[in-house]
Amino acid sequence: MSGHGALPAKQDQAALELSLVIEGPSGSQQINLVGNGASISIGRAPDSQVQLASSGQDVVLRVRDTSRNGTGARHSRYSQAQRPFKELKEGEEEVLHHRSQLLIPLKEKDKGRDTRSVLTIYFNLPDAYNPAQERTPIPAEKEKLGEGGLAVVYRARDVSGSLGEVAVKVSKFKNLPVVSNQNRHVYALHREAQWSMKCLHNTEDPRYDQKGAELFAKYLEDHTGFDAHDDVTFDATRQKFEDPDFAWSKHSFEPKLAREPYVVMELVEAKLLQSVIDANPPLDFVEKRTITRQCVDSLLYLSKFEALHRDFRGCNIFLQGRGKGCQLKVIDLGFMISADAHQEKNPNIAVRCAWQGNKDKDTRIRFDWAPPEVRTKEVRNFGLPGCSFDIFSLGAAGRFLWEDVVNSRDMSEKLLSITADIKELRLPPQLFRRMLDKNSENRPTPKDLSAAFSERPKRRKGERPPLVQVQDKNLLIPVTPPSDGGFGMGYTRAVFYQDHPELQTPPELPAPPGQSARPPGTARPAHPSAPPPAPARAAPPPPPPPPPPPPPPPAPAPAPAPAPAPVPLALAFPQGSLLEEILHGPGDAPPGRQMSVQVPAASAQTQNCTEQRQAEMGRKRPVTPPTPPGRRKSPRQDRQAPRGDRRRIWTNDAATLSVLDR
Repeated sequence: MSGHGALPAKQDQAALELSLVIEGPSGSQQINLVGNGASISIGRAPDSQVQLASSGQDVVLRVRDTSRNGTGARHSRYSQAQRPFKELKEGEEEVLHHRSQLLIPLKEKDKGRDTRSVLTIYFNLPDAYNPAQERTPIPAEKEKLGEGGLAVVYRARDVSGSLGEVAVKVSKFKNLPVVSNQNRHVYALHREAQWSMKCLHNTEDPRYDQKGAELFAKYLEDHTGFDAHDDVTFDATRQKFEDPDFAWSKHSFEPKLAREPYVVMELVEAKLLQSVIDANPPLDFVEKRTITRQCVDSLLYLSKFEALHRDFRGCNIFLQGRGKGCQLKVIDLGFMISADAHQEKNPNIAVRCAWQGNKDKDTRIRFDWAPPEVRTKEVRNFGLPGCSFDIFSLGAAGRFLWEDVVNSRDMSEKLLSITADIKELRLPPQLFRRMLDKNSENRPTPKDLSAAFSERPKRRKGERPPLVQVQDKNLLIPVTPPSDGGFGMGYTRAVFYQDHPELQTPPELPAPPGQSARPPGTARPAHPSAPPPAPARAAPPPPPPPPPPPPPPPAPAPAPAPAPAPVPLALAFPQGSLLEEILHGPGDAPPGRQMSVQVPAASAQTQNCTEQRQAEMGRKRPVTPPTPPGRRKSPRQDRQAPRGDRRRIWTNDAATLSVLDR
C-alpha cells in the first residue's frame, strides 16, 4: 500500500485541509483531512475508514511523494532527538513505522510565513484507543515506557473514567485464531493481572497486607478477553490451564480472545533499579540497607500466597526517590506461578520457561538471575523449596552491594573477599553465600532473611549507650575517668552503667538528707592523698564520724589520716541491691576498713621525700592488702574475677564513684 501526498485546497484560511490518495490492492481512494487534529484509521477493524482484508500479516505503510515542494519524513528515534526531516524526492518511497512523522509544506500566499505541518503515524493501538469503545485511554504522543519480548508498555490517560494517568501493557500477540499455541501468551498476560487483582492487592483476601502490597505495581483492569473462560476462582482457572495434560494446540477459545489484548496498571514514576545502580550519586549505606530490606519484604509477601516471581532482577524493580525514604515497586508478574510441589516439573508450556537459552549461543550470562537447577536439560521449573528461585535471583541482583561482580557463577568465590561490604548491611555474610548455593535446599528462606534484619545488631563497646543513667545535676564528684587509664582527675556527675535488673532509676528520688550523717561503719575511706571534695549544695556537711581504730600494724607505721566528712548523695536505691552495696559498701565489711600504704622507717629527709612522692602519685590506685580468710574480697581484688563480675573502682577522700564494666 502506498500513499500520495497532494497539495491541499486552501479555500478557508482558518481551516487546514490535506488531501491524500490511498492506493491498495482494491484500488485507490482519496481522503480529505480538514482541520487540526483530523485523523484517518487504516486497518482490519470494521470501523476503520480504510478497511483491509485479514491476511495474518502486519500492515506496511509507505509514502511516495508526487510533488516538488519538499515533503519530509523522519522516524521516531530521530524525532525524539530533534533531528531534521529527510526530504523526499519526487517519486521516492519511504516506509513509515510507529510514531513516524511527515512534514507537509503547504502553499501560502505569504511566502514569509512558515506553513509546514507535521503528521504523526501510530501503529499497534489496542482496542481501548479506539474512540468507538466506551473506555478510551489515549496514548501520550511521546512516551513508550518499555518493551519486552511479549508486550509493550505505553503511557496513557483514562478520558472516560477516573483512573487518570496509567500504564497500558499491550500484548504483541494479536488477532490470534481460536485454536493456537500462541494463546498461552494471552493467558500469561491475564494471569499476571489476576495475581495482582485477586491476590496481592485484594483487600478482601485474609493474606493481604498493605505494606507488602505497596511493594508491587498494582493492576487495575484486564482486557485480555480471558474472563469469559475463567473458572469460579483464580486458583481453579490456574489448575485448568496449567494442568500438565492441557493441550494448547487443540483447545478452542470460544468466544474468541481479544483482538489486541492489554491490561491497565498504575503508572509508576520512578527509575529502574538497574539504572540507579550505575548512575551517580552511588547508593549509600542507608539506601543499600533499605533496598535490601524491601526486596526481602517483597519476597516474604509473595511467600504468603505461595507464589514465586521467577523474574526478580534489577530491570523489573523500580526505585522511587532516594535516601532513607526510597520505595521499591516490583513489576512484570508474567512468569509468576504457584510454588506447589506439582509445578516443579510441570511440562505445560504456560509454566515452562526456556532458561537454557539458545543452543547456538552462550546465553548463560543472559539468564544469570536463574538458579542452576533450571538451566539444565531436565524439565524443571524451580527447585524445592519454591522460594529458593527468587532467593537466588536476589543474591544475583545484590551486585549493588559490591563492585566488579557481573556473573553469578563466580559470586560465591568473590564473596570471600568482600565480606566487609556485606557486613556493612549488618547481615551475616554466610547468609549471602547460602543465597547463591548450588543446592536449592541450602538457600535461606524469606523468613530467614527477614529474621536476620529484625535481630538487633550488636554494638561496639564504645558505642553502647547507657542502659541506666542516674544523675543529680547539683552533685559534682571528683573522679578518675576510665579513658586515661586512671591518670588525671576530673569532676563529673554521678552516672552509673550496668546491665543488671537491679540498676533501675527509682520513680522518684527522695530529697537530699539534711544534717543526718551516714551510719557509722558504712563509710568507705578514700586514699589519703586525694584532694578534698566540694560540699553538696543541698545541705551543709554533717560532722565527721569518729575515726575507727587502726588495726595493729606489724611494724611501726604512720597513723592513718582522719576520714573527711562524707558527701551526701541525692540518690536512693533498693535495700540490699547492687547499687546500695556500691554506694555504702558491703554489709559484711568490717567497720572502718581502710586501705593503707606501708612505709618503712627512714630518716626525716627520706620521710619528706616519701610524703612528697605520695602526693605526686596520688592519682594512682593504692595497693590492697590480702583479704583474711572468711572475709569478702575487696573491690580491687574482685577485678581478678571473671569478666562478667569485674569492677573498676575509683576513690577519693570524699566519696566513691563506681563504674561497672562488663
